[in-house]
Amino acid sequence: SGLSDARLSSRIAGAWQFVSVDLKQGPNTIEVEAVDGSFAGTKLAMPVHVIGSPAQMSIKVTPERVPADGNTQPEVSVTVTDRWGVSLPDRTVVMLDAGRARVLTEDLDPKSPGVQIGIQNGKATAVLGPSLQIEDVKLIATVNNLKAETVLHYTTLLPPFSAVALLTGKLTNVDIMDPDDLLSVDLGERFTDSIDLFYDKRAALFVRGSVLDRYLVTGSYDSERRYRDRLFQQLTPDKLYPIYGDSSSIFFEAQSSSKGYLKVEKDRSYLLFGDYNTQMRDVEFAAYDRSMTGAKLVIDEPNVKFIGVGAQTKRSIVKQEIEGRGISGFYYLERAPVVEFSEKIHVEVRDRYRSHIILRSEPKYRFLDYDIDYELGTIFFKQPIQSRNGDYDKVVIVVVYETKDPVEKDFVAAGTGELRWSAPESNMTAALGGTLIKEGFDTTAQTFGGYQLTGAHAYFDVSQHTRLFAEAAQSESDDIQIDPSERRAWKVELSSKPNDNLYLRGYWRDIGGSFDNKSSLPSEVGSQKYGGEITYRVPDVSEFRVEHYRNKLDVVGTSPYNDVLSSSAYYRHKFENFAGKLGAERLSLSGGDEDITALVGMAAVDVDLNAKLQAHLQRDQNFSSEKEQKYRPNATSIGLSYQLTDSLTAYASEKILDEALGDNGENESVLDAMSTVLGIRSQVKDSLTAYSEYRIGGGIAGDSNQASIGLRNRFRIHPDFTLNVSFERSRQIDVLENLMRDSNLDNRGGFDAFALSGEYLPVSPIKASGKYEIRRDSSSRINIAEAGIDFKLAHGFSLLGKHRFHREVHRTTPETPRFSRNHTIVGAAFRPENMNFIQSLAKLEIKQSSSNVLQDPTANLTLIGSLDIILQPVHYFEIYGKYAIRSAVSDQFGSKLTTTSDLFIGRSRLQLTDYLDIAGEYRVLYFRKTSAGDRPNYEQGYAAELGFWFIPNLRTAVGYNFRGGSRDKDFPESSYWAKGPFVRLSLKY
Repeated sequence: SGLSDARLSSRIAGAWQFVSVDLKQGPNTIEVEAVDGSFAGTKLAMPVHVIGSPAQMSIKVTPERVPADGNTQPEVSVTVTDRWGVSLPDRTVVMLDAGRARVLTEDLDPKSPGVQIGIQNGKATAVLGPSLQIEDVKLIATVNNLKAETVLHYTTLLPPFSAVALLTGKLTNVDIMDPDDLLSVDLGERFTDSIDLFYDKRAALFVRGSVLDRYLVTGSYDSERRYRDRLFQQLTPDKLYPIYGDSSSIFFEAQSSSKGYLKVEKDRSYLLFGDYNTQMRDVEFAAYDRSMTGAKLVIDEPNVKFIGVGAQTKRSIVKQEIEGRGISGFYYLERAPVVEFSEKIHVEVRDRYRSHIILRSEPKYRFLDYDIDYELGTIFFKQPIQSRNGDYDKVVIVVVYETKDPVEKDFVAAGTGELRWSAPESNMTAALGGTLIKEGFDTTAQTFGGYQLTGAHAYFDVSQHTRLFAEAAQSESDDIQIDPSERRAWKVELSSKPNDNLYLRGYWRDIGGSFDNKSSLPSEVGSQKYGGEITYRVPDVSEFRVEHYRNKLDVVGTSPYNDVLSSSAYYRHKFENFAGKLGAERLSLSGGDEDITALVGMAAVDVDLNAKLQAHLQRDQNFSSEKEQKYRPNATSIGLSYQLTDSLTAYASEKILDEALGDNGENESVLDAMSTVLGIRSQVKDSLTAYSEYRIGGGIAGDSNQASIGLRNRFRIHPDFTLNVSFERSRQIDVLENLMRDSNLDNRGGFDAFALSGEYLPVSPIKASGKYEIRRDSSSRINIAEAGIDFKLAHGFSLLGKHRFHREVHRTTPETPRFSRNHTIVGAAFRPENMNFIQSLAKLEIKQSSSNVLQDPTANLTLIGSLDIILQPVHYFEIYGKYAIRSAVSDQFGSKLTTTSDLFIGRSRLQLTDYLDIAGEYRVLYFRKTSAGDRPNYEQGYAAELGFWFIPNLRTAVGYNFRGGSRDKDFPESSYWAKGPFVRLSLKY
């Protein structure tokens, strides 16, 4: 057995026998003796090496600095040797954690965390995916308990300088419309004989490339850029056409709501003018998280970091917290309409008694995780948001968004910076930083006013394991009657981990009742909290924890007791097949009519029924009087958890109170004393990187289809089928929990919610998804159903459709008010992959809503359909045709109105020679007779154009518009036509 791992330097013949084969790890000597022949009796000593356990490890990435060009693929190599420097044998598995980088090499064990790669020829190698983002990525390789790490730098790309420009202008001799003819039936006859000149022009420029071989410059300008009130140039899947019939992905290089954009980069530092997120999130009280259009400067060096922003905006920022309701939606924002693409959404799990402790924060991504209606201010998630997790901690949706204020533009300026020092020989580091935010610039006095937020922070790392952190902030406003001390917030935290088993923490927080951070308001304004904890943990064996905290609330009226003092301790020990836990807590409530002191004990046991199934049983016993038991009642908790995969666990838990008191003080039924949670828990690490890279494999139209019908289910029961299920029965667990919660949250009463969803995503042409949800409480019932399908036929024909149904029934009033809505979208594309003869896109959207919540019932039905066809039988001849229809039926307050409009467009272009082309167009916008008796009406326009190409990239055209028309917002292709002759010049560089 020793020889199987030994490296022999000589060949052993059958005529030799072993004298010594007692091999150990490391260098050995094997003796052999000849038993016959002329060498009989001769002994030889041969050196061999038996490879030992992993002892030394190194990781290297080539190249170490990779240009963020979206193309270069760096390679990682890991070398592992024993303590004598000999490489481990082939097929030894190394776990690689690549953070945000994507590993292209095949994972030998996809069920295990990270990416598993095998050693070959002494090294384990992996290829990483390219990146378009400038960032530093930490790479960590692990074998057994041995670990090595390095940093991969995605750096500024320095491509050759390039520029693209387009200049176009049109001069028209037009007839001017007579204002007295505005009521004319035929809009084509509104023009008089008055003659004037009308001109239309556009200049567009895009530049990108290296300057001085050190900086990357990206710039754009478009004189006709009009994005109205939205941020960031992005596609909305359900607008225009929901399917395009291919697998293309679209991204934008220069996002700006203004006409210009400029960005100058050097590694991670840059100067930008355009759309941006402030990204000032490194602190708590002085965090500033907004989306604006303006200037931004970022300096990111090893010892210095600075972010400065400035903008002129009409927008105001809103932060809103919404409790999960056990369903996908709808969740309503307080202020609408919302500025498009300005929202940032996180789902937070907070400690049920200490709301400032965030146990988990999960970012949500637009279109992939949720749909948002910016006009109505509603959010609909792809998966239900529970009210509680399996441990009964609160789940809260945190939304930061911007709305447009009907005021003059406001100047905003903000800056945050940090200086860092380090002493590598002693592992000591320190940092000092500050933040200043000003909103509201008085143009008359040339000074800022209105709102100001000032902050400072510092930390000191005594060693690699101990950190002292302090932060203070103060907000100021025009209200001079508020005590300045009520506008302050500060905290001090000390944390230490002397070794892998021991963790120490202490903190003191004080947040004034009038402290105001517009973009990141803490959840416990008007409170003072201090506490500490000691935790000693032996992994997989035992854990001991002692904690003490005090929470004082200054806000009057949020609870009958505003001073909570708690001291607790517990010990947990893991045996072979089960674990036991014992704990106790002394709880004091004061500040109310009568002080309360309670002693609560807890005993729990977790039993491993098999390798994947675990059972949980817990008893909470209040040893105080009946009066104190109301605040922490006696309860029994039972639960089961089943490990579906290494990263997914299904769980079900039930908490049963011995006795529950209703609002009238009387005992409630047994069911009203029970809370149930059932669902699937994800254990994906690395900031949910794997989850955020969710993809519908082989999608018909790439990201667009994924955003339209994807549900992001996590439980894969078959390679082609994923499932999600959750059930929640929530009741008020105890009074103390409400005392410790933010007073503006919802769902104080009990409710039942159930959700089931599935996705069928095979490689075959058909993909489908669907879900059903129901929520019921004492006052209402909500039903939600959704279905989607992706269908790809042969010869380039693709179909996508989805339908969503939502109904709310309010049961507290005799008339039983109801509100319902249906939304259907169907898209079709015919785009043959092997020829360009025909291109066709179609869309049908139906929106229906009805409500009898108000005294007079209302109902609305809207249908918008369109069909575009492009024919190009030869390369020099093209025909374009479009038909669109909009039909709306509105029944408001007993009055019904029906309107229907049609749009017809025909266009053709013929290249006569290399220097001459001819084009023509005809449009009709037809308004049908309405139910109110309005007469039918139409607008038509037709034009002819002759183009000359005597100079390359310069087109000169002359033409004539025979009719004029106007623009309709529901038909993006309709535009204003000016009657008369025109000359057009187009220059492309």
